Amino acid sequence: MISIIDLASKNDYSEIHIMLSSNQLIHKTAEYVKQKMLHESTGHDWWHVFRVWNMAKLLSTSYSEADLLKVELAALLHDLGDYKITGSSDAEEGILRSAMDELGFTPEFKEEVLEIIDKISYSKNVGSSEVLSIEAQIVQDADRLDALGALGIARVFATSGKAGRSIYDPTQTIQNYKTMGERRISNSSAILHFDEKLLVLRDMLNTKEAKKIGKKRHQYMLNYLLEFYAEWSGKD
Repeated sequence: MISIIDLASKNDYSEIHIMLSSNQLIHKTAEYVKQKMLHESTGHDWWHVFRVWNMAKLLSTSYSEADLLKVELAALLHDLGDYKITGSSDAEEGILRSAMDELGFTPEFKEEVLEIIDKISYSKNVGSSEVLSIEAQIVQDADRLDALGALGIARVFATSGKAGRSIYDPTQTIQNYKTMGERRISNSSAILHFDEKLLVLRDMLNTKEAKKIGKKRHQYMLNYLLEFYAEWSGKD
């Protein structure tokens, strides 16, 4: 990646201005999202966004063709209007558009970032075979990786607790939800959510780098579940 110092040595001040403006927009967006989501308690808080943002930047280093500005902004904004926070799946787009207008996104760029956010959503695109842009693949992978491993375990219990779902109910069975609407109103336990969603995410990752990380985190969750069921049955 070309640095500002490299461009200055070439007297390319127009490009320097673009880079500075991009960095300012990223910083402004990060501060905006942080203020809105810092105290959110479903596992979709600012620190989740922060991790997704950093992971997206890390994954982007392997794809020079990716537009890093779009990747970073989509990662920062991807959960701002999420139904788990707002309580309404219909409010997301309006919240995002309002935020982008306030942050000074141009109309065209706003639509491009919105498209990435829309395409990476698990709830909106489960079962979809649509080919994603490299930017969407990266942000989607970063978001899904944060639902795996030790972080994923912590977040599923936070989300389940906020939703009033139990840790585990042995009388429940795995459900094959036809829509995410059905999932949202279900009372499936936190442990059941591993089988219903988290353990399938590894095979839904896009990039080679994410698949490598996902494999390790997936195994960690399997080990955790083995220990959980052993302790539950009194065999530990």
